[in-house]
Amino acid sequence: MKTHILTVWFAALLLLVACQTLNGPQTLQDRIQYAKASVTTSYRTIGSLAQRGRITKAEGKKLITDADTVKTSILVAEASLNGGDIPNAATALDLATRGLVALEAYLKTKEGQ
Repeated sequence: MKTHILTVWFAALLLLVACQTLNGPQTLQDRIQYAKASVTTSYRTIGSLAQRGRITKAEGKKLITDADTVKTSILVAEASLNGGDIPNAATALDLATRGLVALEAYLKTKEGQ
């Protein structure tokens, strides 16, 4: 189970990063969808870490808050894109991506304990 969650999580993150390179989807809509999948995987990983005692209750709450912040940025990006505000959509998605990378790095350290 642990390996499966890590594999899915890293695959989602890899897709998010790949979509920002020449080899991946370039549309904002595609990048937003990848970010949504990645944040969902982060929520699952946080739950798994909590269940296995790898994080404290306080850490779990903080990580959920961090994931919620990322999700909010993704939703802002999506709403901006749907409203035709491409610059704001791109900025919000960039913030979400940075948050996901930071969240992933922290979760990775907790998985390795």
